[in-house]
Amino acid sequence: MSDNLKSVITCDLDGKIETFSEGAQDLFGYTSEEVIGKIRVSDFSDGQVVLG
Repeated sequence: MSDNLKSVITCDLDGKIETFSEGAQDLFGYTSEEVIGKIRVSDFSDGQVVLG
């Protein structure tokens, strides 16, 4: 898989975002500065996890 197609997001135990990859920025339309430590993944995603 090409690096620009990878979306990697990590969060803490409370669900707050800790890392937000360039692919995640492209996919969800947020910059890492907008989301890290400020919002939860559940604020913009239904929580489905896809592993490849």
